Amino acid sequence: MPKSLQQWLGDLELRGPAPIALGLDRVAQVDQTLRALRGVEAAAQPLVFMVAGTNGKGSTVCYIDSVLRAAGLRCGRFTSPHLIEYAERIVVDGVKASEQAIVSAFERIESARADTELTYFEFSTLAALEVFRDAKLDAWVLEVGLGGRLDAVNIIDADVAVITSIDLDHQQYLGNDREGIGLEKAGIMRPGRPAVLGDPAPPHSVIKRAAELNAPLYRIGHEFTVAGPAHSSTLRWRAPDDSVHELPQSPLPGDHQRRNLAAALTALWCMRDRWPFQTAVLRDGVLAASLSGRLQRLPAHCALYLDVAHNPDGARALAAWLGSQRRSDQRILAVFALLADKDLEGVLEPLLPLIDEWSLAELEGARAHSGVDLASAISARGEADASIHPSVITALRRALDLARSNDLVVVFGSFLVAEQVLRDRG
Repeated sequence: MPKSLQQWLGDLELRGPAPIALGLDRVAQVDQTLRALRGVEAAAQPLVFMVAGTNGKGSTVCYIDSVLRAAGLRCGRFTSPHLIEYAERIVVDGVKASEQAIVSAFERIESARADTELTYFEFSTLAALEVFRDAKLDAWVLEVGLGGRLDAVNIIDADVAVITSIDLDHQQYLGNDREGIGLEKAGIMRPGRPAVLGDPAPPHSVIKRAAELNAPLYRIGHEFTVAGPAHSSTLRWRAPDDSVHELPQSPLPGDHQRRNLAAALTALWCMRDRWPFQTAVLRDGVLAASLSGRLQRLPAHCALYLDVAHNPDGARALAAWLGSQRRSDQRILAVFALLADKDLEGVLEPLLPLIDEWSLAELEGARAHSGVDLASAISARGEADASIHPSVITALRRALDLARSNDLVVVFGSFLVAEQVLRDRG
């Protein structure tokens, strides 16, 4: 009997050389076999955007996909990780891929791989490419999972590379400083093809690599800009040709999202000769963009927001937004949990001055910081009260019980945290 998607996923979680095993040889070899089985179809390649970065990748992918679909293009979007269900990773024309389509792709990959071992993410990447090829799409928008140079997605030669923020995360794989991490992310660039940088202060290694590749480089604050008051309903994006487009503010809150949106728009501008680039289309695409877990407002008696911030760069972006929202009569209450491989001190530093009360959650498994660890780190650096709870949901209920109608509750720290909240609140 054929395996269901859940059976496949359970099997894949137990297989592969390691949970994370960077390198292109394995996945490229299997992809070559899959393409050969398709024959002449393998020669047809759509318009491809690839997005790397420490944070902001998913949002940037979302903006590009939304604008292309507003222009009438049939578009595939690959992102990771998912929040609720696996099919969130593989989206065709705004609709999650069917279980049948994903299972069919898995079966072909299993047959093509022979003795080659593949990680869970490598299987996912190949499955997305197979689903997109089956659908014969006009464009693909691909999110890099980790780093860039050795990430499985990088077997594809993108028409334009986008690098969002660059900061310290996954140092055990990518390096211990921004220069080294930036160089890994610059691995998605291709000779002579445009590269867009959404980081206001990119490492020199990224700029140097673009020059070595003779890749046209477009940097926020230089070749393109974004301006306009955050409280306004519109923003002004200046494209690299100095044309100015007045567009709606990002539907996703925060100044960091304005930078992500500007980078996405610039990537689209780079390929303007291959799709109907018009200000009206950009406007429609921006308005239609939607993504869960990015300062997502949830129903409650008070202001309740959910965010996937889980590293220092994400915490700084979250802190900047909280600071812009805070009123003198308002308390900010946090529901927080964090995986053990994340920089706890770096995440707490920008947020401690803003949070009045912490509800700390235990996450299942050895990968998570314990509630005691979280509480100790907070008490050593701040004066806010902190309580420990057996789950994210009990921590959230505690925070909502404490919150007055004019208070703000923010839930953050991990995609796992966001998943549990979204499942609980339907």
